This record gives sequence, structure tokens and C-alpha cells, in this order.
Amino acid sequence: MCAKHQIAAQLLDCDFLVYGASSHRADLDHLLSSAAAGGAVRLLFPWTGRDQTVGEALTELLADRGVNAVDMGFEAEESPTRAPRLTMIVPDGSWANARALVTELGNRCPQLRGVRLNDRLVAAHESPLIEALRAGCGRGRVSTLEAMALFLREVADDAVGGSTSQTRAFASEDASTLLDGLAPLVEHVRRERAACQPAVGPSPANLQVWTSALEAAVASRGEDLGIVPGLRQCLVCGAALSTPLRMKAHIRGRKHCEAVAKSFLLAEARGALSECTSDIVSRDCMTQPSQAVASQVLLEFSDRPLSCGAIEPPDLALESLSRVITGLKMSCKNDSAFNS
Repeated sequence: MCAKHQIAAQLLDCDFLVYGASSHRADLDHLLSSAAAGGAVRLLFPWTGRDQTVGEALTELLADRGVNAVDMGFEAEESPTRAPRLTMIVPDGSWANARALVTELGNRCPQLRGVRLNDRLVAAHESPLIEALRAGCGRGRVSTLEAMALFLREVADDAVGGSTSQTRAFASEDASTLLDGLAPLVEHVRRERAACQPAVGPSPANLQVWTSALEAAVASRGEDLGIVPGLRQCLVCGAALSTPLRMKAHIRGRKHCEAVAKSFLLAEARGALSECTSDIVSRDCMTQPSQAVASQVLLEFSDRPLSCGAIEPPDLALESLSRVITGLKMSCKNDSAFNS
């Protein structure tokens, strides 16, 4: 379980389910069966043609059950009866992974409805986590935990018809708790990214020479780049890719090679190279690095940091499936060529 899942589980007492895991299958089947029977189960995701606003979802639940208060799992003192408990399924992963999961759940349970957040609130929101990962990209975007917090804030809003004051208070408190719980993760990401950036940059000419040499060294490896399967976040330059299938192209790209060059040149200037790299790097090759030297720099400043990257199970599954499909396509092509 990664950090964001632990935050949600600990702060909101949520259940964390992995789609396809045998130990979680019964719980997910129960939720989908409940939704199929008209139960109070919704999916927090903008689902064109199958979604509704937070207010519409809560109002519909009230009308279906003939109660006059909404209770998100708490006792409402103002309500003479126990109000329905709304269960939200919140998909997590990259945007592509989340959409694929939503499509699969929709195929399994056509009655499942989505709930979308208020467009105005999302547009005004600035995600500190996304901003830490990609500077300048946080406005109008939300991470999974922030989507949960915005949902709870809408429940806490007086504009949501029928909500009791106790429900609104609990929802508001939980929303703040989620966002506060995200702060240590955001700070950790900022520290990690700052550690990847050299304090003093090398000369532009020297940086260009080494970047080009590293690009050539990567190209000489062909397809064997030694990447850990399922890796989606680059620990060298901080890039967070939408899918692990793009990691090879990223490593071959100039942005990554330039980040490797900066890290190496800074370490060399500080005398902080490893003994092995120091032995192979000599002063006379600093301005005209050979392929052997560039390959050693790649090993220390690219391969080793990337080998420490965290792998998410859905990303590993996606890359494994892609590899199998590619193999099948190649096999079909070979059979076709042989038969012709």
C-alpha cells in the first residue's frame, strides 16, 4: 500500500481494494451487487452520460428512501430515522488506468452511477501534490485524495439540500483532515525533487557535450535499457509519466539525458563521484567523453537511481500485459510471413 492509500485508510477508515486481487474480489462483488439492486453505491468519477452532481446524488438517495436527512455513516440527531449510508467507490491510478477501471466496472454493473465534482470548485483548486510533481500544472487538477476532500466539502456545503448540520460538520472535518494528511507527502515530494536539482549548474557548453554523449550511449543500448518493469516516475529528473510504457522513450529523450549530465557534472565538481566512476573519468575526457565513460555515467546516475523507484501493481500489470500482446502480434506476423 503506497502513502496516499495509507492516508485515506488511516484518516477516513476507508477500505483499500485492488481490482483483480482474489482477497478483495468478494468485497467488490458485494458493492457492485448492491449498486445493481439500487443500493446507495456511487463511483466518484466524471462519467459522461452516467454521472450526476453531488447534490443530485444525495437528493436522489433521500427521495428513494423517503427520509429528510443525509447521513454519510453518522447518526443524525435532527433525523427521526436512520438515514441511508452512501458508499463511494474512488478509482485510483493514472488517468488512463482510472478510465480503464471505470469502463470495466461499468460493463460489470450497468446500473452503477458516477458522481462528478463541481466544475467551478475543481477549476479553482490548486493541487499542492501535482504542483510538487509538475511545477505549474497544479491549477484545476486534483489527485485522488484531493477529489475525496472536494467531495466531502460539497457534502458540507449548505447548498446540498437535505444535509443535516451534524453531517455537514463531519464532512467538513474529514475534508480538512484529508488535506492536512496530504501535507507530509507533498513535502517529501518537494524534498526529493529538490535533491535531484544541482545547486550550481555546469557551463552550457559542457552540459551540451555531455548530454549528447549520454544520448548516444543510451541509443547504443538498443532495447536493453535495464528499466524496472512498471516504473512510471523518473527519480532522476522527477518526471511523472502517464503510463510506464513511455519510460523507454523518456530515458532516450534529451530531457532525461540532460538531467543525468547535470547530476554527474555537479558530483564531479564536488569530488563526490564513486570510486569506480572516478577511475574511468579522467580530466582529458571531460570535454570529449568517450562512449565507455558515458556508459559508466549512465550506470551510476541513471540506472541505479531508477532501480530504486516505487512500482504500483496496476502499472506493472499494464506493462506485463502490453509485453504479452506485443509478443502475440509478432508471433502472428511471423506465422503470416511463413504461410505466404
